[in-house]
Amino acid sequence: MKRTHPLPGRRSTLPTVSLIGLATAALFIGCAQTPSKVAGPITGYEADALLIGNTGEGSNSLGARFQGYHPDREHVVLKYTESDGSTSIVKSTRVADAKGICYAWERKDWGTMCYRYEREGEKVKYLNMTYPPDVGSFTVVKGNPYNLGAR
Repeated sequence: MKRTHPLPGRRSTLPTVSLIGLATAALFIGCAQTPSKVAGPITGYEADALLIGNTGEGSNSLGARFQGYHPDREHVVLKYTESDGSTSIVKSTRVADAKGICYAWERKDWGTMCYRYEREGEKVKYLNMTYPPDVGSFTVVKGNPYNLGAR
């Protein structure tokens, strides 16, 4: 189809753009956010993908601070600082599924705890499904900056 300029005798300097091209560009622009940064619930598998090889650093509703290094898909080394300042290093094995991640802590008084996750910008909020009053959030820090060591 030949395109003509609205004024006779003049050639258009505007490029011909197809509707399909515009629709495709709009789709890509609308999908520019990565799924891991979109607010809302995330599966255990998605939380797992964020954490493997990285450290989750945050705090909980009990006033504790933590840094948890996840060297691989099955383990975590956690530095846990209580609200009174006492600190412990606790190791765990873990399993992710569609609902969340369950940790079997070596600290006997902690036992096994399962968590669900929700993305909120750069932070990840969690809810401890085993002890529901325990909620908190963390940010993912690349690698193992606190040298928490692998298993």
